[in-house]
Amino acid sequence: MDSRFLAILLNDDSRDVAAKVSDSLGFVEPQIVIGTPASAVSFLEQSGVSPLYILIDIGAYGLEALNELDALASFCDANTKVVILGDINDLNLYRQFIAKGVSEYFVKPGNPQEIREAFLKSGGEKAKSEYSDARGKVFSFMSAASGDGASTIALNAAYAIASEFNASTVIVDMDYQFGLIARNLDLTPISGLADLLAHPEGAIDQTFLEKTIVEYKDNLSVISAPRMLEFMPKITSHTIANLIFILRTKFKYVILDLPHGWSEWITILLKEVDHNLIVSQLSIKSVTHTSRLLDAFQISGVNSNNSSLLINRSGSKLKEPITAQDFVMACKKKVDYYVSNESKTMAMAEDQGVTAIELGNTILNKQFREVAASLYKVSNASYSGDA
Repeated sequence: MDSRFLAILLNDDSRDVAAKVSDSLGFVEPQIVIGTPASAVSFLEQSGVSPLYILIDIGAYGLEALNELDALASFCDANTKVVILGDINDLNLYRQFIAKGVSEYFVKPGNPQEIREAFLKSGGEKAKSEYSDARGKVFSFMSAASGDGASTIALNAAYAIASEFNASTVIVDMDYQFGLIARNLDLTPISGLADLLAHPEGAIDQTFLEKTIVEYKDNLSVISAPRMLEFMPKITSHTIANLIFILRTKFKYVILDLPHGWSEWITILLKEVDHNLIVSQLSIKSVTHTSRLLDAFQISGVNSNNSSLLINRSGSKLKEPITAQDFVMACKKKVDYYVSNESKTMAMAEDQGVTAIELGNTILNKQFREVAASLYKVSNASYSGDA
């Protein structure tokens, strides 16, 4: 039994949740006491050990549990974090638990990932600040229409952040059927994303994550899409939340290259990321789908203010069907970035298996670095706000 994690359960209802939380925190076997918080007092008194984390299931007990918490606290040191599960959904009860120093209160059954995050975020304003500073930033990139070039923008922005700001960065090819990020860098794809998505929920840890990564250079790592088209995972909200959480703990910056499409898991992911970038072109197809995406954001509860717009292949030699002004009017959202139509540069980068930035002093080099610098600035402003 691992004495660093203690679960106090009225019965076996929450045993599975406790086991998942304990495992996700890196503790092999949780210490479980069946009974009320009062039952645990004698246990702690006899053991003489103060756990790091205590999970308490109080069931239908409400305010009655407060006095028992006081007794329990006398056998714990100041660093112990407590999370409570209960049947009662009441704001006043929640506030009284928080006032007592409880890290978080969840209505049963409780989400293991949310409980884990509550434990890791707890510990007062200093701990909150330290957590925020250590928490990597996550940016997603998506094409409004198929072929708009989000993967190219994501890859070059990732390389610019990694190299320009000397920051550990990973790009994750979330297009699990047609993604080519690894191949575009002349890397041998491994089943990185497939392994992460197929792994049991809540069981991804740092050791496992290391096995899914291919290193590129200049602080940039890649988690590649699988080779096999037949891979069709069932992606849940827990899968996405757990994946993003573990990536945040290892990397300063996480770049998610999304497949073209709209699904429940993409909606969930967009609510988890720090910022999203929609890549479009000055075409009827692209402006139509950009407008549809923004409408879908509103319906699904995704904050559209958390997304930027980028017009790719701007200044095409062929006459573009619509103007930038038409685009803004149709989508009711300003365009934040423009990337030029430099097909020769992109073809050269693809032939050499490198990013366009690595080809030297080109207009794309400048523009991609400007996108990266803007995202970097957004992330640092967020850090300051969190602290």
